[in-house]
Amino acid sequence: MCDDEKAADVTIRDITAGLGASALLIAMRLPFGLRRTVGELRFRESDRTWTLPVSYARSPGGVVVRARRADATTWWRSFRAPRPVSLRTDRDRLTGLARAVLPGTAEYEILTATYRRAHPRKQAATTDPYILIDLDRPATSRRPATSRRRVAVT
Repeated sequence: MCDDEKAADVTIRDITAGLGASALLIAMRLPFGLRRTVGELRFRESDRTWTLPVSYARSPGGVVVRARRADATTWWRSFRAPRPVSLRTDRDRLTGLARAVLPGTAEYEILTATYRRAHPRKQAATTDPYILIDLDRPATSRRPATSRRRVAVT
């Protein structure tokens, strides 16, 4: 198998942030526990799909994600320019355009207040940026985005 074929066989599990992130993503799918506070953020960069567990808070028309430990992580830097993402929450798969909001702006202060309202017990560093996801309009279909149509062939 050549290197190009190996690169084509990379799965999302291979590029998840690590063992702890994989455990959180599995726990998120359980019928109890983390489902209401942790979401699954997916985005593409350099022909790879990245999947990360993130804490989120809903805001009017969007979703706020805190990039924890920004000095030790680099994934959030991908959002300095707006980028399409999807966020899987407890009930929905939301899509939209995400961008980083850095400290020192009025928008940052608004997002900090929104995030703290949703997560009052979490200590937020004042240097951690936020990722603001401006959501796409909801689809006109009433079916959830994750459901599949089943066709019976006779």
